Amino acid sequence: MSKNLLLNTLNIIHPPLDPSTDPKHVFTGNYAPVNELDPMDCQVIEGELPLSLNGVYIRNGPNPQLQPRRALHLFDGDGMLHSLRLSNGNATYCSRYVKTYKYMLEQEAGFPIIPNFFSGFYGLADAFQFLLIDIGKVLTGHIDLMKGFGVANTSIAFFANKLLALSDSDLPYLISLTQTGDIETLGRWEVSKKLLANMSAHPKIDMETKETFTFSTSFTIPHLSFFLSL
Repeated sequence: MSKNLLLNTLNIIHPPLDPSTDPKHVFTGNYAPVNELDPMDCQVIEGELPLSLNGVYIRNGPNPQLQPRRALHLFDGDGMLHSLRLSNGNATYCSRYVKTYKYMLEQEAGFPIIPNFFSGFYGLADAFQFLLIDIGKVLTGHIDLMKGFGVANTSIAFFANKLLALSDSDLPYLISLTQTGDIETLGRWEVSKKLLANMSAHPKIDMETKETFTFSTSFTIPHLSFFLSL
């Protein structure tokens, strides 16, 4: 009985990793992290690109910049944008991290310091480790709680005439595409100071009116706010 009690206690304090949060299983193969790439011209292997086909295809997804302390869910990876720009028969590829507040803090520190939403508190030992570090950094002013800790890794949207990288846990980040095909993060979009915490990463477009709808949730009043962009 004492052995079972000890095992149960250890599983609470330091539980074994589930495959869904074990980096050995989650970020391997095609899901392994990749580095940023500067804009590069793509070689056309066969045929040619129509001169009239101009625009940019952008994909957003999780790509952790640092080795996790222990657990890491796929949804917790830092947002990385991959773009393919087509212009006058030429194609340019580029990949850049979304320079979120969390990304910049951890890049400077050289190790993860912000608890991940899905896996940051995987057992009491992990939770205590994060809290011990983060509380100290908050008290000393190294972490500003009002700047959000989202990873901007869920989607890309064009809302209010702005290109945004989004995640449900934070406000969107403004993105700009340069003439050379590069991707720049302009900063966190405060939405005229109307939103305090987050905006949905899944805005919807009314195909008849072309209006775009989205919403924000909060633990404080108002708990749910809807927004419309023409």
